[in-house]
Amino acid sequence: MIHLVQTKYIRDLLQKTGMLTSKPQPTPMISSSRLVQDGTITVDDSSLCRSVVDSLQYILITRPELAYSVNKVCQFMHQP
Repeated sequence: MIHLVQTKYIRDLLQKTGMLTSKPQPTPMISSSRLVQDGTITVDDSSLCRSVVDSLQYILITRPELAYSVNKVCQFMHQP
């Protein structure tokens, strides 16, 4: 039997993004929400943004409840 634990990986990701003190939420995203790209807000460091999304995809191995949210964010990775 293999037991995967990604607690340290997730904690390191939260620290890397400055979100270590964020409040937990029971649902990461409301499924009826619709994301649109309007071009008014841009990300200062697109490589950091892509790195975080890649890390989130890895976390999906043990946290499948995040799959919907991560998938929606991935749809905008061409211009974060």
